[in-house]
Amino acid sequence: MDRKNLIFILLIFLNFCKEDKLKKAERFLKEGKIEEAQYLVLDYLKKNERNQKALLLLADIYLVNGEYYKSLTILKKITEREIYKEKILENAKYIFEKTKNSAKEIALESAEIILLLSPDYYEREFYIYLGKIYSEKGKFVEAEKIFKKIWEKEKDYESLLNLLNLLYEKGEYLEIIKEEIPEKYLRDERINFIIGNSLFEISKIYYAEEKIDSALIFIDKFLEIKSPPLKVAEAYYIKGEILLSKGDTVSAIENFYNVLKENPAKETGLPKKVKERLKELKK
Repeated sequence: MDRKNLIFILLIFLNFCKEDKLKKAERFLKEGKIEEAQYLVLDYLKKNERNQKALLLLADIYLVNGEYYKSLTILKKITEREIYKEKILENAKYIFEKTKNSAKEIALESAEIILLLSPDYYEREFYIYLGKIYSEKGKFVEAEKIFKKIWEKEKDYESLLNLLNLLYEKGEYLEIIKEEIPEKYLRDERINFIIGNSLFEISKIYYAEEKIDSALIFIDKFLEIKSPPLKVAEAYYIKGEILLSKGDTVSAIENFYNVLKENPAKETGLPKKVKERLKELKK
């Protein structure tokens, strides 16, 4: 036998040995011999660190052993994701379910793998969880995308409330007003509270920027719903000041009196300020 044939046979034999080691590890895993399976795979990876089947098998071993973070770390090392997509997704979903209540960071990472491999994947509770985690972590851009998708898919009260709360927290008051809200939800107290707060904040921003016409539009919209009630007095005060700046003293005075109607017994703060204002106007 010449040298070339000998080398060829040797390579086939070595390759067979490598495959045999992985098959043996798979068998050990099925038999519940976790340590033996892990030892064989880790030994194999010393010389074949990029072998995708071996990496996936190691991820399975860690998964079975409850070492979810290690399993997730290995899954991220798999580069041939399209080939092993279904298996990676299966593992990532399993890890998500096992860690969502106990290890949020791991659950978040597994969720991101799921969406990376399957952007069209949608499951309501999965998305709600993800949106809330992003909000808690201050990742409002990511949270907004998640909550908008839930609203687009569900069009129900809870998804609308989650989206509006997030937009309010981000200070995106105009986005709240632009949102097409079904008539049936506009009568809801909590929805009205968010919308009212947004109208009030927008009017204050425009007023501070001396854009009084825009401020007046939004303060009037706020006073149509008068929610939240605690801001009604201040809204009348702002409207009074706007009308005064526009030269409508009679209407301004009327709004200043409305402030006192909302806070009839108080002699400090805004009522006191309004009373002083009314004295000035009567001179």
